[in-house]
Amino acid sequence: KPVGLVSARSILHLALPGYANESLLRIMKAGPDIDSIHKNLDALLDRPVDVVMESDLDVVKLDTPTSAVAAILVNLKGDSRNVLVVNEAGVLVGAITARDLVRRRL
Repeated sequence: KPVGLVSARSILHLALPGYANESLLRIMKAGPDIDSIHKNLDALLDRPVDVVMESDLDVVKLDTPTSAVAAILVNLKGDSRNVLVVNEAGVLVGAITARDLVRRRL
């Protein structure tokens, strides 16, 4: 059963220095020192996975209409780029991306 998702973006977000919030990064002329990001990435290796994972997942059941999945994909929050699909028992059976829906139509 899905409890969380680890993405490259969620890892990178944790590796940014604490002062580098989103609003500050938008106005900065240069980003944080890459060595500090690498040091923070190295420190994450010893952290439990639940510190890094996103636990607010977009999950649908197998019988969810494709149009509803498309609406969820358009409005995704966080780092995820997919919707997880579970069976009636809540067991993960797959994931759907926007690309999957487009490819299905072509």
